[in-house]
Amino acid sequence: EIGDVAVMFACLSLSLIRPPLAPPRAQPPPRAQPPRAMARGPEALAEPPRFPLDRTGRAHTEESRAKISAANKGNVPWNRGRKHSEETRRKIAEATRNAMLARKERQAAERERMRLEEPEQYAEMLANETAQRKATAERALERKRAAAAA
Repeated sequence: EIGDVAVMFACLSLSLIRPPLAPPRAQPPPRAQPPRAMARGPEALAEPPRFPLDRTGRAHTEESRAKISAANKGNVPWNRGRKHSEETRRKIAEATRNAMLARKERQAAERERMRLEEPEQYAEMLANETAQRKATAERALERKRAAAAA
């Protein structure tokens, strides 16, 4: 009986000394997911695209932009005159080549998808490309004739 009273007293004294626990914080609303880059069908029209991601905040006014510009006049950038090392230039070139290759692969995959899934649009795209190539060739021929005549 004395032990039970001691335990109750200890629990009571702890609850008086320690502040009560804070209520759980409310969860923030979920962030809007960026739309898929190549969404198709009716779901693509449901929400206008917001690129890049969801920008929040305010844009500078023309007046504040002018002030920032005036404050930066005459300052020399920290990297002016510095050159990339040979290793860095090699890395930049490799990353650029990889990015261009990936872009070509994505375009080829999209053309193949269009050829299989949307043959009418694919035929129209081919016709447009052929017309553009023909017009470009004609313009080049005109320039060549004009240069020869001059």
